[in-house]
Amino acid sequence: MVAFPQGQAIDGNIEGAVRASDGSFLSGATVKARNLATALERETKTTEQGTFTLPLLPPGRYSVSAGLAGFETVVRPELEIRAGHVLTVPFTLAPASVATEVEVTSEVPVVEPGRTVVANTQEEKIVRNIPTIGRSIQDFYTLQPGVLARPLSTGGSGTGTATTVYGGLGLRQMNVDGVSNQLQGGARNIVVSQEAIQEFQTVTAFSAEFGRVAGGLQNAFTRSGSNDLHGSAFLFARHKVLSAKPQLLRADQAQPDFARYNFGGTIAGAFAKDKLFYFGTYERWYQDLPQVLTITPANAQALGIPASSIGVSTSGFRAHTSTYKMDWIINAKHRLSLRHNYYFDRESPLGSGLVAAERFRALTKIPGPPLANWYRASRPPC
Repeated sequence: MVAFPQGQAIDGNIEGAVRASDGSFLSGATVKARNLATALERETKTTEQGTFTLPLLPPGRYSVSAGLAGFETVVRPELEIRAGHVLTVPFTLAPASVATEVEVTSEVPVVEPGRTVVANTQEEKIVRNIPTIGRSIQDFYTLQPGVLARPLSTGGSGTGTATTVYGGLGLRQMNVDGVSNQLQGGARNIVVSQEAIQEFQTVTAFSAEFGRVAGGLQNAFTRSGSNDLHGSAFLFARHKVLSAKPQLLRADQAQPDFARYNFGGTIAGAFAKDKLFYFGTYERWYQDLPQVLTITPANAQALGIPASSIGVSTSGFRAHTSTYKMDWIINAKHRLSLRHNYYFDRESPLGSGLVAAERFRALTKIPGPPLANWYRASRPPC
C-alpha cells in the first residue's frame, strides 16, 4: 500500500483503475493528467492491481488519458478538479492492432465514493457574482448549511472577521492557500479581495488531513495565472441618491450624506508559456457615513468645543488591498507558488458618541501598496 500525505488539502487528487475490455486489471498502464490552462502534467503507472493515483493537482480543468502498448489510448478530455476533491476515474482499454485514441465524453460524471468530508465549495464564478454588503470573503463561509454567524458590521469596511458557529461549536480554523489565517493577538485576519479568490471551501465534518480544529474549517484559495492573458475591472457604488429616505428622518431634514465605492481590477497571464505564471489584483474601499455626535451644547461650551464640531458629522473609511501571485512549474514533480498580500486602512471611529467632528475628519492621504504608490485618496464625484 502506498500513502499520499496531503497537508491542508489545498489541491485535488485523481484516482481509479485501468481494466481491459474483459474486466481484468492492467498493470503498467500510463495514466497522464494535463492542466488545460497551464499545461502542468502529472504522470504515473498503474500498480499490479491496476490502480493509480495522481496526487496534488492544483484546482482547474484537466485532460486525463490512459494507455498501454497493444491497447487503445482512452482520453477523458475535460474533468474539473476542485480543492480537496478526490475524483475516481475508471478506464477500460480495448485491444488495438494499430495505435488508436478514443475520447470519452458521455460517461456519468466521476464521484468521490471514499470521502468522509462534508464540505461546501464555492467556485470562482459564484464568488465573483454573489453580492456581499462589504465584499468580504467572510460572508461566503456562512453559505454552508449548519453554519451560523452574526452579521458583519456595515460601518467601516465590512471586512471584519465574522464569528461563526458550527453545530454549536465555535472553534474554527481559517486558511488561505493552505496557510493558517487565524487571528493573532486579537488582530484582524488577513484581508483578501474577493476578486483574488478562486474557490471558497467550508468543511464541517472532515478527516485528519485537515486537522487543528473541532468545529469547522474555512478554506480560501487564490487565483493563478494561465497561458492566456486576461484581466478585469470593476466598480461597485452605493450612493444616497439610490437609497430610500430613513423613516425616522423628519420631513424638513435632508437625506443623510452616504457614499461607498469599491473599485479595482485584475490581470493574469504567463511570463513564460507553460512555465511561469502571474496574477495580480488591486481593490480600493472608499466610504463616507453620517454619524450623530452626542456631545451636548452645554458640555461643548464647557470644554471649549465649537458648535460646528458637534451635531451630525460624516465619518470616513479608506482602505485598499492588493494580492500578487506567481506560480512556477519547475518540472512534472515540483511546483513553486509565491503570494504577497497587502492591506491598509484608516477610518474614523466606528460609532457615534462623545467624539468631536475633528476626529472624523482625520482621514487624509493613505500610503499605497508596493505596486500602487501612485494612487492617493481622492473623493469620487457624487
